[in-house]
Amino acid sequence: MNVNFKEVKNSLAKKLLINFLIICTISGVLMSVLYYSHAKFHIWKLFSRVATSCAVSGANMFYNAPINDFLNGQKKELYNNFQNEMKNITDAFNLRYFYVYVPDLENNKLIPIIGVDGNTGKAIENFNLGKPLNLKLNPKVVDMFVNNKKTLAIEMNNEFGHVFTGYSVVTDKNNKPIAIIGADIDYQHIMYKLIKDCSLIFVFIFFVLMIMYFAGIFYIQKTFIKPILSLSTNLSSYLNKESHEGKSSPIALSTDDELNVIADLCNGMALEKKRIENELNIAKKIQLSALQMVFPPFPNSKEFDIFANLTSSKEVGGDFYDFFYVASDRFVFLVADVCGKGIPAALFMMQTKALLANTLQTGMSLEYAINRVNRQICENNNENYFITAFFASVNLFTGQAEFINAGHNPPLIKRANGEFEYIETERNIVLGIMQDHEYQKTVAQFDKDDMMFLYTDGVTEALNLEEELFGYERLKDSLNNSKDNELQEIVANVREDISDFVNGAEQSDDITTLIFKYKGID
Repeated sequence: MNVNFKEVKNSLAKKLLINFLIICTISGVLMSVLYYSHAKFHIWKLFSRVATSCAVSGANMFYNAPINDFLNGQKKELYNNFQNEMKNITDAFNLRYFYVYVPDLENNKLIPIIGVDGNTGKAIENFNLGKPLNLKLNPKVVDMFVNNKKTLAIEMNNEFGHVFTGYSVVTDKNNKPIAIIGADIDYQHIMYKLIKDCSLIFVFIFFVLMIMYFAGIFYIQKTFIKPILSLSTNLSSYLNKESHEGKSSPIALSTDDELNVIADLCNGMALEKKRIENELNIAKKIQLSALQMVFPPFPNSKEFDIFANLTSSKEVGGDFYDFFYVASDRFVFLVADVCGKGIPAALFMMQTKALLANTLQTGMSLEYAINRVNRQICENNNENYFITAFFASVNLFTGQAEFINAGHNPPLIKRANGEFEYIETERNIVLGIMQDHEYQKTVAQFDKDDMMFLYTDGVTEALNLEEELFGYERLKDSLNNSKDNELQEIVANVREDISDFVNGAEQSDDITTLIFKYKGID
């Protein structure tokens, strides 16, 4: 059979050219629609993170707050302090509204406690303390409150306007829900950012498609189907091969054009992926090497005993602990958690750890040191990371202790002949979000054989296969089951209980624990 390759080639080119034009047009429409959906999703996710982070910070600030006293008109000074702190957060994150209310489940209404209007900087109009609003409770919010879920992000449109809201639950010291805190972001603000981002991309897509169309007129003239099929076959074979023990076969392609370059790039990408994985493992080892891993760390110190442990998740995380002498009679220990995962969070963690150690070891007071560190973090925090942390400073000769809780999980203390119990401390916001916040300390007294247990949220928020949280009560019970053991055995028992609870579920966050025992001076 005689075949006129030129005639066939031209015929194919005409067909492909017409089809390519149709595809470009359809692709432009689809890309625009998909990008709009993609951008909307990510902007929704961004503002969801901002709104829920504000709500969580507020919930930590209101932890175990005297809500009933506020409703009865008592503790006005504390009430005003809360309102001022809420205004600061509202200004810092450009919130439309920031408020706390008690859900009246029986009457399906909400009872206002505190509300700040971001536009006026004053109390929200018609959001009066203790006076029920004529608004029905959202079923999703009720479900969050009843089941004590951590956060919720939803879009709402009511008499207060069209807003995007992040919610969190305010709990008492028994982890019982007592109120709901909401952070509203104006929906118009969200749509403005979405439209601005999309308009630029749509123009970019148009020009890209035009370039693709005219470039296609030239490149369609060349025969490329056979090399593509060859590349596809080799690539499929390569990707379907098992690469256990780090072994994999490279893609082999016998062409001398761009497709051969693509094959080489694919081979290079496989090697690069392996290299990145090795670097992440090295980064994790470097991160862990910065922590004190040898215990007892001060074998000649008879006034106290201490033990700490950190198990990192699959990704490089931001948990850390530290402890050191700041004077011959004063010892400091701390646990902290940087918001975020990956190399950037790990680097931020290393910088923060060094900054805390260098500042605290100057001998200045705990309050002054933490306020100074917070200001320094805020000044250089371009990525808007924040840190939850708990600091303790103990006079080893007298047992007098000072604590600062920067938005961290509540610690537990066990008195010599008692059991582990959660303790209340002065409420402070997380480090790194408000430069002018003044951190307040709590003063306590350690007696001989008293113990304190610190941890990060990877402990209480460990999930099992049914997505249930390990929680605060299980942690307390676990500690009390081994309260008379050595420190290392107490921590080991907690870790074992967590492992039994998750029952094989993948660890999603770093798990960090620290336990301190005051022995005093004989």
